[in-house]
Amino acid sequence: AQYTTLLHSGRLFVVSGSRREVWFSKDYREQPAIAPGFNPSLIEVYDRDITALAGMDEKRLVFWERGIWFIVGDGPTVSGTDNRFSPPQAIQTDVGCTNPRSVVSFPGGVAFQCDSELYLCDRGLQVTWIGKEVRDTLAQFPNITSAVLVAADNEIRWTCNAADAGIILVFDYLRNAWMVREYFDGGVIEDA
Repeated sequence: AQYTTLLHSGRLFVVSGSRREVWFSKDYREQPAIAPGFNPSLIEVYDRDITALAGMDEKRLVFWERGIWFIVGDGPTVSGTDNRFSPPQAIQTDVGCTNPRSVVSFPGGVAFQCDSELYLCDRGLQVTWIGKEVRDTLAQFPNITSAVLVAADNEIRWTCNAADAGIILVFDYLRNAWMVREYFDGGVIEDA
């Protein structure tokens, strides 16, 4: 099973093995000398299998294969009282994340893979298809193994594999332009 974690707003969020629960830690900023702990009362339960988590500004995104929820707020205090997380709210879309390794946060929002396409959930919570220009390339190299923000170059880089070869898809988010880079030896790419 693929486990997903997220560090956001002073808390660690972890998708459980059942894929229907998100466990979250206490806010480590409230007691910085103590490692953040988990408590069985600090969980969120969902009615779909969760595929990925992402942070964007004050929002936390929770993905399933055909949708996205967002949550805002600070959560409960160290004692577990005064939960200030909003209830999960659905973003109006029919796409979600099918590959947790494809998710990357960047200044424009959160990019992710759904089936064989790349999408963007922007900071205004609008979901758009950003991968049209690389659709054929992604069809040839459908297995994304990592997504990395390279902020110094204004790029998102996805490592993608076919059965016996790998490439790097590069999205320059300032110019809204795509590039394809070949891996130095042409072999498969395990991770970034």
